[in-house]
Amino acid sequence: MKVLTTDIGRLRGPVWSPDGQYIAAHYESGHNNLSRALWVIHAASVEANRIVAKIDLPRESGDMLAGWTPENQLGVFIQTPKVPPATFTVSATGGKAAQVTAEVELAYLEWSADGERILGTWWNPGDSALTIGSVPAGGGELTGLPLSWGREVTAGGVVDVSPDGRRIVFMGGAGAPRFARPGPENVNIWTASLDGRDLTQLTGGSRFDTHPTWSPDGRWIAFLRWLEEDPDVADILLMPSTGGEIRQVSSDADRVAVGGIAFSPDGDRIAYFSD
Repeated sequence: MKVLTTDIGRLRGPVWSPDGQYIAAHYESGHNNLSRALWVIHAASVEANRIVAKIDLPRESGDMLAGWTPENQLGVFIQTPKVPPATFTVSATGGKAAQVTAEVELAYLEWSADGERILGTWWNPGDSALTIGSVPAGGGELTGLPLSWGREVTAGGVVDVSPDGRRIVFMGGAGAPRFARPGPENVNIWTASLDGRDLTQLTGGSRFDTHPTWSPDGRWIAFLRWLEEDPDVADILLMPSTGGEIRQVSSDADRVAVGGIAFSPDGDRIAYFSD
């Protein structure tokens, strides 16, 4: 039996009242799965207007209703107010989290070898480029890596610290366009010392090279090279960490998905995502 039809928007996530006489549902004025109101509808009435209550929500809700209690209370999921992004640490055994950055959310976090600093990437305000840098493990000022070697080099997100803690490997490139998607020639594999001065480009060409990672002994770097015919699939390649001959270690049958890869602790195997 049709209970109610709306001309604008939609109703979603209905729940019954305990006595079965009413139905409550989210009312969404658009089609983005976000609601700012609940409607209560008389389920058995034959009258044209079945709506008995409209309840405005203080903030948006993006989930179904949690239920209707015997005390006539509706359980609703409300989104919390937006807060500035931040980075936290927490003990591996659990406990209270400690904030280490304010209004900056680091991505692709990595510990320094001595555990004194946390490395990662973040967006510079007003710039399309990612910045590689670090912050003291106990919190403090972010220090960006001065990735310049006669030219600006743009980081591409993924950063990995060498086992000896002296260098990083990352995806990025020189000459990437500002505020535009970079081309394959702008996304290659680079290494740099932790002060950013000893910058070395290891790959280059007409394919996207991404998601680099060090082997546990520091001798090798594995990375992905996207397929030209299918940008969601890649090959896993291996090269010496100082540069040199590159060899493919995956096959077409592996269907390696574009995403993070990781060496096993003994360095004999590489874990990857597959579609």
